[in-house]
Amino acid sequence: MGSENMTTVIMRKKQPTSSLTDVLKKAVVDSGSPLLQISKGSGLEYASLFRFMSGERSLRLDKADKLAAYFGLQLQANEPKSKG
Repeated sequence: MGSENMTTVIMRKKQPTSSLTDVLKKAVVDSGSPLLQISKGSGLEYASLFRFMSGERSLRLDKADKLAAYFGLQLQANEPKSKG
């Protein structure tokens, strides 16, 4: 096979990223507040928050929004990296 048929693949090292789940769980843990207090303050049901923190369930986006708002967190897009 000639080189014209070969595809070059450049592997980039992935930069560490945190998932939304990780960020929200960290905010809960770092707050040091009881789940019941966070539940009341954020408007989330205690059972939903407990299941989320225990890894039993994930949060729906509307509930994740409430939790993020409670902690003053915002989702922010990164600037696209230029190619070159």
